[in-house]
Amino acid sequence: MRNSESDYRSVPGTLQFQIFKLQIANYFSFAPSGTSSAKVATTGFPPSTDAARVHVQVHNASLLLAQNVLVWAIYANASGHVPSLGKSASFGNAFPFWSQFGVAGGVATITPSLPGDSPWTAIGPPITLSDIDAAHPKLASWNWTVPSLPTGDPGHYCMVAFVHSADNPITETALDVDTITPRNRGIGQRNLHIGPPLPASPGPKGGPAMHEYIELHNPFAEESEFDLVFDFRSLPKQLQVRLQFTRLDTVEPCSTRLQASLRHTPATSS
Repeated sequence: MRNSESDYRSVPGTLQFQIFKLQIANYFSFAPSGTSSAKVATTGFPPSTDAARVHVQVHNASLLLAQNVLVWAIYANASGHVPSLGKSASFGNAFPFWSQFGVAGGVATITPSLPGDSPWTAIGPPITLSDIDAAHPKLASWNWTVPSLPTGDPGHYCMVAFVHSADNPITETALDVDTITPRNRGIGQRNLHIGPPLPASPGPKGGPAMHEYIELHNPFAEESEFDLVFDFRSLPKQLQVRLQFTRLDTVEPCSTRLQASLRHTPATSS
């Protein structure tokens, strides 16, 4: 996610994300013996229709105790590019998203009012956290049913969480999540790739292949250059991955532009 531990920093007087996780209740992992076992897992690859828990942990880098801190999370289908927070045909694609966040009489408020045709859906109602200091972060959690994927949906989703308080209010005006999250410590996002529903029990080793696709869109008006990075380190080592691309226009020939980075972790003896 953006605003994760990799770019976490102490700034007096601010509230920040450090952990934004999705916990799946019914998840099959590869055991050392090569068989499958059921367990609870933190993952960015939730199976469709499964029961999940969404957790947002808030840290206070200030010397002062943080009180009445509101946490809210939303999600949207994000094939290629995350939709604008203001997207809504009934509002002329200019829904005043940030009007849901306010401070009145020294008290922060979040009043969810997403229009019915918004691509964004709330995970649940805002949660209030209090008594947060540097040594005691607090966790906001919601139950969430992973969306059912319609036919042809590649399953790429984005989840965004907001931390809002009277002392550290969200005062954003931009509506592009990818622009906001690197600069705003009170807003974080996590990309999710939703897969097909899990079977009632683990299947045999060497099951059928799964085909998924990702559409890459340019969010800007002008032609732009992008680097594509695929990180498979969190996948079970038993899985085999193959990449196929439609025609690509590269700055230099693919034979000189493609790079691979392999990391080997030596086995340890017990």
